[in-house]
Amino acid sequence: MWRAVPTGRETRYEARESLSLAFVAALQHLPPRQRAALVLCDVLGFPAAEAAVILDCDTEAVERAVSGARAGIAGQLPAGWRDRSPLPYSACECDVREGSPDAFERGDARAS
Repeated sequence: MWRAVPTGRETRYEARESLSLAFVAALQHLPPRQRAALVLCDVLGFPAAEAAVILDCDTEAVERAVSGARAGIAGQLPAGWRDRSPLPYSACECDVREGSPDAFERGDARAS
């Protein structure tokens, strides 16, 4: 379950830096094809079909590579981060994305 990071400029910066470093370290443990597919699709936002053209393979191969990369990353990240960061397009991420504007409008900083 996703938990809010304590607020404060320094705390947010440290949390973001820690996550970035953990992500880069975890990427290094992935096979090259999985790493490329994950970066193209989840980091840069390319659809699987476009990533398949770039990687010279079919769409299903990209989807399998991204799925394998996500599983590999989940195994490499520190336990505290696994619970905090929802997977892209997961139900949890959708809940957070859809709830934040409402919380902002209500002035509910804890919910956003």
